[in-house]
Amino acid sequence: QAATCIKFAKVGAVVAKSFARIFFRNAINTGLALIQSPEAAEAIENGETVRIDFEKGELTCKAGV
Repeated sequence: QAATCIKFAKVGAVVAKSFARIFFRNAINTGLALIQSPEAAEAIENGETVRIDFEKGELTCKAGV
């Protein structure tokens, strides 16, 4: 149910080092975008707003692209 709560909180995507299988499946089922990237997760500050361009495959944060 965590994925549903995140989606209803109007979060556009979640970036993390990894995801538990059940969270991953629930997020996909609710339409919540997930990005699994240890490098991106380390570069992004907690609570920071980032720009994600899925077509280009780019994530932009304070640390860069």
